[in-house]
Amino acid sequence: MTILNQIASNWSRVEREKLNDNWTIIEIYLSNLQGQINYLTGEIDIKALIDQLNEIFNQGNTIIADLEAALNDATTVIDDAQNATTDANNAAQNALAAINDIQNMLDNFQTKGTYDNETVYYKNNSVLHEGSSYIYTNDTPNKGNPPPNYPIVSNGYWHMTAAKGTSGSGAVSKVNGKEPNGEGEITLTPNDIGAASSTDLTSLEEAVTTHLEDVVQKVTVDDLPMSGIVSAHRGGGATGYPYSPVAADGGFSGYDMAIRLGAHIIDVDYRTTADGVMIAMHDTTVDRTTNGAGLVSDHLSSALPNIETSRYCGMGWADEPIPTIEEILIRYGGRVIITIEAKEGVPSVEPLASLIKKYKLIDSVFINTHLPAVATEIVAQGCIAHVWGCDTVQKVNDAATASAWLIEVPHNASTEIVNAALNSSIKRIIAGPVWFRSQVDGMTNGIMGHVTDAIGMTNRKTGDAPLVKSIVPSLKANKVGVGWRTRGIWKVENQKIVNHGRGDLTTSEHQCVYFGDLSGAREATYTILFKVVLPQTMIGKASGMRLRVCCLIADGNGWDADTDGYVCNIRGNGQMNLWKSNGSFGSGILLGQTTTDQPVSAGVEYTVMINVTPTTITMTREDTGQNIVAVDSTYRGDHIYLWSAGGDTELVGAAVTDITITA
Repeated sequence: MTILNQIASNWSRVEREKLNDNWTIIEIYLSNLQGQINYLTGEIDIKALIDQLNEIFNQGNTIIADLEAALNDATTVIDDAQNATTDANNAAQNALAAINDIQNMLDNFQTKGTYDNETVYYKNNSVLHEGSSYIYTNDTPNKGNPPPNYPIVSNGYWHMTAAKGTSGSGAVSKVNGKEPNGEGEITLTPNDIGAASSTDLTSLEEAVTTHLEDVVQKVTVDDLPMSGIVSAHRGGGATGYPYSPVAADGGFSGYDMAIRLGAHIIDVDYRTTADGVMIAMHDTTVDRTTNGAGLVSDHLSSALPNIETSRYCGMGWADEPIPTIEEILIRYGGRVIITIEAKEGVPSVEPLASLIKKYKLIDSVFINTHLPAVATEIVAQGCIAHVWGCDTVQKVNDAATASAWLIEVPHNASTEIVNAALNSSIKRIIAGPVWFRSQVDGMTNGIMGHVTDAIGMTNRKTGDAPLVKSIVPSLKANKVGVGWRTRGIWKVENQKIVNHGRGDLTTSEHQCVYFGDLSGAREATYTILFKVVLPQTMIGKASGMRLRVCCLIADGNGWDADTDGYVCNIRGNGQMNLWKSNGSFGSGILLGQTTTDQPVSAGVEYTVMINVTPTTITMTREDTGQNIVAVDSTYRGDHIYLWSAGGDTELVGAAVTDITITA
């Protein structure tokens, strides 16, 4: 008897609690399902089913209560417990059956597409027929039933859930109780469809912004190092100046490249359009950098011309839109320090300061000027002042009086100028602008960094890996690449760089390719590989016809390419020679040449390898193994040129198919 009491007691305490929990879940599930079915059909009501199941469940609870009372009576407890167990099991089975029925109902709540009389339809299947929607309501699965017919709402098999519009096109007749107007349109508010209102979205944006400010660490001016600062003037896209700008002046491609090349600061100029929008533009007109013309102030922001990236970067590059200052703040704010020049004087400070404050970038953005009065206004607006053009002690003192945080001095500024800045409240001193690594290396002690239009030149150091290793990926896309470009008679076509010679060329126009970013290999060992194809008109020529395949430039002084470095020649008769420039164009010192001629053929691709070490230069023709070894360490530059000599028509059709540098 004790054992039986324990069994019944355990069932009452554990199984009943479990059943209660399950039944609560079933009630919630059925209640939610009721709402869905009412929405879909407007007719089917399982309230009765829920009530019936509740009644069964309540009966089970009553029986269980009787069981608990019966446990007090030793003579009847076994019978009562057995009866209660049986009834409770029956209730559980009924509940399980109800769940299965509901699951089957849900399984059948699926769209069967357009009605046809060959498909077997089950209860709650839905179809589209002649512009209206229907649900199958018969308990017996069947095919070939009478089809749903508009405007009959129900025919014993199908119940209409959405009627076609008055035009018969299948338009919805109502949405959330709203009917179409005379044009068949239904106007809905965000509340009608459960969407967030503009006010809600604004609040959400503010909340997200606040949260991001809490969790995202922004770069601030205090993060600028005490040495080695690099500021990319207008994006620093003139890498390779004057021959090879590699990114758009004031465009996203320029700023993106500057960050990739290690800029701490990106320099932006701003002008205002006719409709008051601040855009990134250095000049008062759009003539120099875009495909348009006229004053910036005469253009609407919605009708601005594009920056001619195709002109800056060369063939194959698409032009790009002029960024607004707001777009620049959104894209780069907090990622890198930004300095923006208030080019239109004191009145231009307040709107710029307001925009900086809007994006909470006070600590990450300088406003710059060369005028003390403007600097004073910048600080008065709660922003950080950057003053450039401090080439005298007086200008340094004026900048300090205006509470400038950052100033620019000449790279060769006098010790007095630099000391005046170091002994003031000014936090950082940089030189600008500079073009060459030699200017950076020769900066006056105490200068903490530099501003440059040619970041690919000035920010490359001995031992840095080349940023552009091969022209092949660009050639496959039939375009020039960031870091190199063609010039004059050479064009990219058919995945090659091809000579289009003319007889009226000046010397500088003979240049083929300039590599502004193939830098950083000074005083190291590296190899330059060239693949060239010679035209029939060159074959057999021994003098005057040569392809200058390489010129190693000391310090990257672009305009000294013809006087400063080495020239490696391959001639139409197959001979190779290696020259060192002696400081003037058209003359040099012969370092070596092949002793025997090895013929070349038209249309054949030849590979020439140039290996550079700290003490030697070796030029090798791969197919024959011929080489020239020169012991010379006069020049070890950052940049490479590919030249052709002369403007003779025999060079037409000469092509370069690969230039690759490996360390």
